[in-house]
This record gives sequence, C-alpha cells and structure tokens, in this order.
Amino acid sequence: MRKKSILIVLSIAILVGLGTFYINNNYFYNPVTFKQDPVTPHEWNDYERPLEIKIYSFEDERESETIDEEEEIEELLSELKESPSSEDVEATATDVSGGLTLTSNDRTLLEVLFYPEHWEILKTDGPAFEITESLKQLVNQFQ
Repeated sequence: MRKKSILIVLSIAILVGLGTFYINNNYFYNPVTFKQDPVTPHEWNDYERPLEIKIYSFEDERESETIDEEEEIEELLSELKESPSSEDVEATATDVSGGLTLTSNDRTLLEVLFYPEHWEILKTDGPAFEITESLKQLVNQFQ
C-alpha cells in the first residue's frame, strides 16, 4: 500500500512538473499569475510564444521597429499597464503620433494609437490613458 501511495504522489509531481515546463516554454503568461486588463484582455493561453511588438512612428517618415526580446516586451506592457486612465481627452485622427501592435503567431492581440498626451486601445470603447514620462521615454528608445 505504501509503495502505491508513493508511486501516485510521484506520478502527480512529474505531471505537474511537465505541465509547468510546457507552459513556461510555450506561453508568455501562466494561468496562475495572469490577470486580464485593458492591455492584456485575452486569455493567458492566447499569448503564445513568440510574441512580437511593432512600434510605429507616424511623424515625418513612417517608420517601424520590431521588438521580439521578451524582457523588452514585458517592460513595455508593464509601462502601458501602469498608465492612469484619462476621461477628458479629445484628439483628432491627425494628432496620431505613433502606434503599437502586439502579435502572437500572426494573431493581433493589441493595437494602440499614441497621441501627444495620451494613448488609446483600438477596438474597445475603454478610456484613453495618459502617456507617462517613463512610457514616452521607452517608446522613443525603440523608435
């Protein structure tokens, strides 16, 4: 009976270990710590590796920069998440200074437009968000 109990516990531990290994190697987030919010509105398993962020500049020359390093993606997403919402913002389409797209396996997960004083998530009716100084510096670093 004791051998059977040890074998069951060992089998469960191996399955949990293999599952954790698989999730950590194939997904950007894990189901235990992931929290949905306006920046990451999809399920945790939609953020499958490899992720890619493209930052667009709509200034004089239309340029784009691709980010595929996970540390840089995490830093940029964290900065977006830390931006406070701003209800009283008005901007026209001509005020757009840049944009950002987050993709995973050719699937677009997030589209953002940057304005001089705020940013907005496309395809949602949510609020605009203030562009913090640290977010502005980070976006400019990649452009």
